[in-house]
Amino acid sequence: MLVLAGLVILWSCTTYYGPRNLKGGYSEKQLNNAMVQVTFVGNQQATADEIRTLLTYRCAEVTIEQGFNYFTIQQDDSYDKNGRTDFAESRISVSTTSSLSGGTHTAVINDFTPESTNSNIVGVFTIKMLAKPDPAYPAANIDAQTFIAANEHLIHRK
Repeated sequence: MLVLAGLVILWSCTTYYGPRNLKGGYSEKQLNNAMVQVTFVGNQQATADEIRTLLTYRCAEVTIEQGFNYFTIQQDDSYDKNGRTDFAESRISVSTTSSLSGGTHTAVINDFTPESTNSNIVGVFTIKMLAKPDPAYPAANIDAQTFIAANEHLIHRK
């Protein structure tokens, strides 16, 4: 009975893979015929690595769905809060965030408006889809079929 309860708890914490709903998931926005912005919203138990994998997996699916074979990540607009420094006797603080691909962003925040407390990690990649690899950036090309095959075992569908 304890094992069953543990499995129920484990599965209730899983970030499921599917279209976005109240519990998270993916969505995309077509920017032009070869560029798409793909978003993945995780639940509060998801790690940045899990969201990065699910987001990249969706990028690979979108690439194949649109008749392309490869994609490159052109921009990473996903950030997670790393920390915040409040200045004594001031209503200003500095917040540092990092993207899923490792970039950082530091911003000065005034405390005149409330800050969101949502701790779900949101991944946002803008991708360029390609029929064949771009020889100018060989390390940046991701083979969509290969990525899906290598990561299918990590996907928990709704």
